[in-house]
Amino acid sequence: MVDNDNNKRRRLVEFKDGCRYGKFGKTKAYELIAHERIRAYKMGGVMERL
Repeated sequence: MVDNDNNKRRRLVEFKDGCRYGKFGKTKAYELIAHERIRAYKMGGVMERL
């Protein structure tokens, strides 16, 4: 069986919701983003504070 990108589901969620869904805190989230384990996108012009 071939594992390709079509089989993977991608979800866009807000930062806090992603931390809650992944069961980790914001420090771990930033670490995962830095190590490219999860992707982060900035939506809009103002950064939302946690």
